[in-house]
Parts: sequence; C-alpha cells; structure tokens
Amino acid sequence: MVTSIKEMPWSAFGGDAMRTVLDASPVGILVTDGEERILWLNRALRRELDTPGPEILGEDIEALPIERVEEALGGRERYRILSGIPGDDEMLDASLSTLDDGAGGELRIRYFVHQVGTGLRASLLKHLGARRGTDPVSGVMDKDAIMRVLDAEISRTRRYSNTLSILLIKVELDPKSEDADVTVAVSGRVLSDALRWVDAAGRISDMEFLLVLPETDAEGARVLTDKLHARFGARHEDHPPLAARFAAASWRKGDDTKFMLDRAKGRLNAQKATS
Repeated sequence: MVTSIKEMPWSAFGGDAMRTVLDASPVGILVTDGEERILWLNRALRRELDTPGPEILGEDIEALPIERVEEALGGRERYRILSGIPGDDEMLDASLSTLDDGAGGELRIRYFVHQVGTGLRASLLKHLGARRGTDPVSGVMDKDAIMRVLDAEISRTRRYSNTLSILLIKVELDPKSEDADVTVAVSGRVLSDALRWVDAAGRISDMEFLLVLPETDAEGARVLTDKLHARFGARHEDHPPLAARFAAASWRKGDDTKFMLDRAKGRLNAQKATS
C-alpha cells in the first residue's frame, strides 16, 4: 500500500522536533530509500541490534544484523536477528509502509516489534549465563551475573559512546519487625515491575541491589530513582512500606566497573552519614 505524503517530504523527518519524537519511540524504526539504502534508524533499533547509527547510514539494508525470513505480505515482514550467539533465534516482526519522499522518489519505513523473546540483550544475558545466575530469594540476578552484565555494558558504552548509568539501592531492615527474606523478595518484585526490558537488576549483598541502566543519562537515572523511591515507600500487598537509600552514577570517559561502583557507593554512604 502506497500512501502519498507530499505535504511531508523526507526533509521534514530531519527536523529536530520530528527526529526527537521518532528517536524516543520504544518501537524500532528504520527508514530506507527505494534502493533499500539505510537513511535513518532510531535509538531503539540501534540498541536492539547493537548497531551504531552514523556508521551504518548509506549502507544497504543487508548491512544490518538481520535476515528476512518472510517476504512482505500485506505490509508485514519477519526478520531473524543475527546475534552470533549459538542457538539464538530472536525474531522481529516489521510493519512496512511505502511513502512518497516528496522529490519523486520512494521511502520505505519499517516499524519493528518482537515476535518472540525480548531481543538481542536477553540473548546476550542468556549467553553470559545470567539466567542461570538468579538469586533464589529476590528473583533478580545474583552478584556474579549482574557484574558480568555491567562489564559488558561498560565495554559497549566505551565502543559506541552511549549513555549508561547504574543505581545502587540499600534496603533498610528492622530485624525486630521484618523478615529479611520476605523483604528481599518484595524488593525484587518492586524492581522487576519497575524496570524496562533493557535494564538489569541484581542482588549484590544481603540487602543491597544494583541496577544497570543502558541508554540512561544522569537525568534518566534521577527520574527512575524518584519512581522507585515512591514504589518502595508504598504499602505492598504482603509487606509494609520499604525504607531504602538510592545512589546513582553515570558513565564518564575512562570509567571502569570499579570507578562507577565506587562513585555510587560513596554517594550511598554519604546519605547514611547525614541521616
């Protein structure tokens, strides 16, 4: 199906406002020309395919790590993500629209959503052994697993200069009135319900949790902290409100795992000293 939008030529998509809206979409978006050369892809798709944006522009669609397994039928396609991980079979469904570019040419816009699984990142976590490294009490990752995820995300951020933040959470326990295991289990549920699928949560000590937040800057970490503070402080179905301290650290050039964790721990400890 061809939809004419001569009143909105391709050049309009390059405007700051339009680009910001499309780049913020949680759905992966790919724009190619009539020759299937890549004109633009948004942040969600770059993150999904672990593909840097500028380097791929102008290349053929085959340069992306995806393989079309079903031809377009009624504007629908299906792709396999070529993650390079043995046994991985992550699929994407694409909705394809063909538009007039306003200059006598053609635009092809694909909107990608998952057909199964949670994408390349979930496959990566499985490959790292994170799914086997689950803390049995909280239901989130154990310390070894979350640290492997953090190491991998820091390496990726160094390579592509993406934003990355971490968040340390120290849950306060009153041993006279609270069961530690129940408190940990409730904390794990709160975190699992609040995070995006790209985020990772792990328990790194008895009452301390680490969140790894890809594509998240300091402001994004602050917004999440406010949301989690409210959720921890709410009444839970089988548990009273939880008291917790939060401290974030965002990646800086030259950071490694230790630097980021030390910065967050220092902020967490400073909160305790002033409380």
